[in-house]
Amino acid sequence: MTAMIGFFPGESQIQVALTVCVLYTIALLKCSPYLRNSDFTLHIFTQNAIFLFLLMGYTVNSKLARGLFNLANLCNRSNIFSLCRAVMPQRSKDAQSSFTQTSIP
Repeated sequence: MTAMIGFFPGESQIQVALTVCVLYTIALLKCSPYLRNSDFTLHIFTQNAIFLFLLMGYTVNSKLARGLFNLANLCNRSNIFSLCRAVMPQRSKDAQSSFTQTSIP
């Protein structure tokens, strides 16, 4: 599907990619195709990261087109990623140690 985005005009590629990303996330949430919750959580997290990167690309691209891009705007946009990283759940040391000690038959 990502190869199809290249066939759209250059000025609308990011918008199309954002739309596809949102629609795919909605379909993923509706269908819930994974048996394990950890797989589903990883997929949703990855989709959110892709969406944030596309959103940042759209923001930077629109600022460049309007001539409003400067270092202050870039710093404000990078704060979005810092905030997302701060809110993401961290694995505890107990979870990491129990994961490494588990043997798979």
